[in-house]
Order: sequence, then structure tokens, then C-alpha cells
Amino acid sequence: MLRTVALPAAIASPSIAHSPDHLPDADRRLVELAARVAEIYPLYESALEEQRSVWSVYEQREPQRPAELAWRVGDPVGYEIEHTDDDAPERRGRVWCSAAAIEALRDNPLMRWEFVGTDDEWQRAENHRTNAESGERAPECAHLWKHVPDTKMQPRADQLIAALHRWEHAKDELQRDLGLPGLIDREQELYDQFSALQEEMLEVPATTLVGLRAKAMVLFTVCWQGDALDQLGDAMDSKFIYSLVGDLIGSRDHSGSWDGEHYRPPGGASPAAVAGSARELV
Repeated sequence: MLRTVALPAAIASPSIAHSPDHLPDADRRLVELAARVAEIYPLYESALEEQRSVWSVYEQREPQRPAELAWRVGDPVGYEIEHTDDDAPERRGRVWCSAAAIEALRDNPLMRWEFVGTDDEWQRAENHRTNAESGERAPECAHLWKHVPDTKMQPRADQLIAALHRWEHAKDELQRDLGLPGLIDREQELYDQFSALQEEMLEVPATTLVGLRAKAMVLFTVCWQGDALDQLGDAMDSKFIYSLVGDLIGSRDHSGSWDGEHYRPPGGASPAAVAGSARELV
């Protein structure tokens, strides 16, 4: 049995026109916010694309890891695998000492446990040296062990620390030469700006079709970037969502299309075209 749903009067009457001067305060604010997003988001995309381009140059010129960082059996740190072939099995690749583990050694002398008891104490404590569950020293045997500097492995630890520092310094220097820090800061600044605008839009209730349209344009332009890909899929409820957004942003049709991977929003409007229409609301 069909149910009747009553819409708020301001939304249920599409024939009611609103000029910016006569919009309710909430809807006027939504229009202003949508227009600001439409101005900032293309700048963000441009900054992001420029950053990606420079990162591509960086990756081609990235300094190689020093040979000293190659992992060896018995090293005082764990390892990480650099996959050099995307088609190779997961375990294949170059094995390097873990950078995070090396960092943990910086300014921290390498230590080891040394048994300081007698041979008789060693024999008596053989089956009670550690807690089977926690792996910690058994209390009755704790006095038989002493934490001492690992003079044998410390030179290797020092070598790893120095090699990692040298490699990181070379990478930082190249990034500065390419201007990456400034590009990253600019991209983050723009991202923070339009994200704050979107957050405010979520808090402002739309009371007219104009306000709803402002929200729909930001949803389509920024969140879906003109193509929601497979975020919502091709289920009927998803198609209704696209159809509603299409109605609000002035799409020519409501069918959309599904190519098995990407669902194209109805009307085929480009992000730039939809973003531009935000300014027309003001």
C-alpha cells in the first residue's frame, strides 16, 4: 500500500521562485558556501595535480638507499620488503632494515640481557627462566640477569643509524630543490578551506529548492567529482539518489549509465559546468 509523505511547504512547491535577496538566511548562506566551494575546489585540484607532477619527477630522481641498509640475518632490527615487481609474489622483493626500527635506536644504546649467575644457578633455573605466557623473566630468576650494553651489535646499529640519516637528508634536500614542501602546504591549505565550507554546509538546513540545489552541486562536484565511480553501485536506491541529484542540478535526463565498473550520473554534466552553476545562484 502506497503511503503519502507530506513535504515541507517551502520544498513542495517548485513553482516558488527565490531571488538571492529574498531567500531565507539559511538558504542564502548555503548558496554563498557553494559558490566559495566552486571557487576553491578547482584551485585545490590544480594544486594537487601540480604536486603529483612534481612527485613523479621526484620518484624518478629519488636517491637510492645506501647498501648498508640491506637487511642481514642477525641484524638488531626487523626488516621491510621493497616490492620491485608488481607481478611478483608478495614475498619477492628487496629486503631492507626497517626504517622505523632504526629510528627507535637513535639516541638509545643497544642493550642485551646477560646472565650473571653461576653454572649451578643456570642449571637450576633452566626450566623457570621465563613466564611461559608473557615471556617475561620469572621473578625468582630476575636477579640472575642484567641489562647491559650490546657492544658486539652496537657498531652495526650505529652504521644503520648513520646510513638512514644520510639517505633521509638526501631525500629531503631533493624535495626542497623541487619545491615540494611549499606545494604540499598549498594543497593542504586549500583542502582545509573547502573542507571547512562543506562541514558548515552540513550544519545548515536547506528550506528551499535553491538551498537543496546548492548542497546537491557540492555533493556532485566535490564528493563525487562528477563521477561517483562505484561508491554507490547500480542498485535501484543508488539510481534514485543520482536521479534526485540530477533533478536538483538541472540534468537533462535521469537514467544514468552503468558500464560494469563506473556509474555515470544522469545528464553527463561535467564537474566544471556544475561548479560554474553555483555562481549563478548568487
